[in-house]
Amino acid sequence: MRQSAVNDCARVLAHFGVVTDGAAAIDVGGTETVCLDGAMARNPLLDRHRDLLLLDEGFTQRALGTTADACVDFLDPAVVERLAGRFDLVHTFDTLEHVANPFRFVEHLIAVAKPGGWIYAATVFQWMYHPSPEDYFRFSPTGLYELFRSPLNARRDECTVLWYGWGSDPNGTALLARRNANGEPAAGAGAVCAAVPELVGAG
Repeated sequence: MRQSAVNDCARVLAHFGVVTDGAAAIDVGGTETVCLDGAMARNPLLDRHRDLLLLDEGFTQRALGTTADACVDFLDPAVVERLAGRFDLVHTFDTLEHVANPFRFVEHLIAVAKPGGWIYAATVFQWMYHPSPEDYFRFSPTGLYELFRSPLNARRDECTVLWYGWGSDPNGTALLARRNANGEPAAGAGAVCAAVPELVGAG
């Protein structure tokens, strides 16, 4: 996990007027203790959300001796069915590169968001090989966008991408999407593509 990515998330959410206070949130791939910029630290999202569910497949818990609220495979449809439509805010940080089927993973991110809920995904573009337990992919901003908009994503018409781009450091990319409210038509175009400093100002 990168502190710059967490900071970028806060800035982007604020830019789009996303209210996080009191939001039911999930960190998919998150544990109580994380490797934050190379050092063991408390997951910084715990200080930003009072109601945060930590969901991990199990590798980080075993490797770091830490804990999560649930140890499950997020690619499993049965797991996602139990979590469907529960969260105002869905996070995933530096997890997508470790997922064997990123299109299904993103489908499931959309599925667990409430109608009208938000999805923030951050991942790496240039980073050393780091199997945890595997390391499959790297994503440019357009590659990350494609995970949400491709026909390979069965839920692509259930969400609208609002922004995608480079993070404030050169290593990462991120994206903000919103699950469409019930009856709301999908908006397939119009997402802003810009680096975080260009989007929110260079502060």
